[in-house]
Amino acid sequence: VFQDNLYTKEEMKVTWECQKIMDLPDLPVSCTAVRIPTLRAHAETIVIETEKKIDPNEAREVLAAAAGVVVKDKPEEKLYPMPMTASTQYPIEVGRIRQSVVFGENGL
Repeated sequence: VFQDNLYTKEEMKVTWECQKIMDLPDLPVSCTAVRIPTLRAHAETIVIETEKKIDPNEAREVLAAAAGVVVKDKPEEKLYPMPMTASTQYPIEVGRIRQSVVFGENGL
């Protein structure tokens, strides 16, 4: 269902959830949701721009300490979030955390 701002309700839910989780009601978040048929899980990609430099390793540590989050981020070992491994668990799998090629040191 498209909203007045031309984002879908699913896309806006990502924005609202991020703002709520981070306790930042004015946090600007933009995403695009694409529905595909899947039996197991769904996925999101989030790109963030920060005011200060951010290190991917520090972001991994913060996320790993968050309740309900499991960091799976070792692409060299083929370990990253996949529907097959996420489908029978409650925690959210997070991975592929990397420096943004768009925002450089100020983004992931």
